[in-house]
Amino acid sequence: MRVRINQGMSSKNTAPGTMFDGMVLSDVVAGGSIAIPRGASFQGTVVDSHTAGQLAGKGELKLQLTNVSFGGKVYPVATDFWWHQGVDKTPNTVGNTVGLAGVGALIGAVAGGGVGAAVGAGVGGIAGLGVSSASGRGEASLPPEAIVIFHLTQPADVTTVSQAELNRLGAGVPQPQMQRRYPPPPPPYGYPYPYPYYGPGYYYPR
Repeated sequence: MRVRINQGMSSKNTAPGTMFDGMVLSDVVAGGSIAIPRGASFQGTVVDSHTAGQLAGKGELKLQLTNVSFGGKVYPVATDFWWHQGVDKTPNTVGNTVGLAGVGALIGAVAGGGVGAAVGAGVGGIAGLGVSSASGRGEASLPPEAIVIFHLTQPADVTTVSQAELNRLGAGVPQPQMQRRYPPPPPPYGYPYPYPYYGPGYYYPR
């Protein structure tokens, strides 16, 4: 099931049990018939959510669909989990701490020699930890209107709808915008011209 989720979510501020909803973007076909039409609405839940630590770790989000709605009825569904993990925050914390400690040592050395360098390194290291703690790096996030894919793990007992209802539901599904591509402009005079019989690096005679 290819779906679009309405709400944005983050492992930092989305608690387990949070409900979300959205739209089915592609028909689900079974036995030659459209079982779940595109344009149907759905609901799901945040099964699990872990925030990244202040200095180390990865944020995690785990989502699952619970039901789909179309034709005036709500049908329960069982799907697999959509799972996302953020980038490990540990290397970023180490980099900030070491980098700012070096800057602090340089400033301290200029200001007060060897003792100043030691003090500056300590202050810079503390500042680096503060930067890592305040940053949102490491969190798992999902922007509003994100498109994700779930797979049904059990058969769903649904009732097919009429062609008119399929057309009505499908009319509400946004279509991808096609963009015309133009060929690149020819090279200006004096630049290598890509004619094969002159080979690369040769100039086209004029």
